[in-house]
Amino acid sequence: MDISNEEKLEAAQELLENEEDEKVLELCNQVIAEEPNNAEAYYLRGEAYYNLKNYQKAITDYNKVLRLDEENYKIVYSYRGDAYFHSDKYTQALKDYSKAIRLGYESEGIFSNRGLIYGKYLQQYEKAVADFTRAIKIDPERPDNYNNRALAYSFLGQNDKTLEDLSTAIKINPKFDAAYSNRGNVYAGAFQNYKKAISDFSKAIKLNPNYASLYVWRGNCYEALGDLAKARADFDTAEKLGYEK
Repeated sequence: MDISNEEKLEAAQELLENEEDEKVLELCNQVIAEEPNNAEAYYLRGEAYYNLKNYQKAITDYNKVLRLDEENYKIVYSYRGDAYFHSDKYTQALKDYSKAIRLGYESEGIFSNRGLIYGKYLQQYEKAVADFTRAIKIDPERPDNYNNRALAYSFLGQNDKTLEDLSTAIKINPKFDAAYSNRGNVYAGAFQNYKKAISDFSKAIKLNPNYASLYVWRGNCYEALGDLAKARADFDTAEKLGYEK
């Protein structure tokens, strides 16, 4: 029995929620073949392409949605921003995230990703701090945002705030190896507190024993404390793991 295009899109929405993305593509393609200006079909197909990590096709469909019916699909600026972000097209992602925010679509993910763009790729650390702070306000239990805000604080020379955020990240997730290694580097570099740094590097090594740089950083701390035997052992381990100066 033939079903209407409206019923096909209802089925596609349900399939999308069940992560059956290939079937979503099939139904949306059928609708688009008959109704080439159906914004909902492009929207659902774009979502399916995004889930399948085919970001360029997702972007193409999101573009079509916004051309056909921007008024009812303003949220697509956020979704297209995500697709640009995961395609390493950070200028376009920043533009879309900022427009989504202006339109009232605020989420932890938007602020977190825009914060990464400002901090990691544009070196605009004050803006990065502001965005991570907004992400944390929306979802205070995400340790990544504290870790990333800490890195921005460190570039601004605000070391006490850096330590505070890294400690919060570790409190939320005691198995967060990157937060231990970052805090270890702050203890060593900013405060010359090599004992605390060694403690953090050791915890990070326990969680991620094949990360060669951790042994180098811990070895540097042992060397600074005059424990040359332990320093040499760490440097040797790093070399065995492929570390190159």
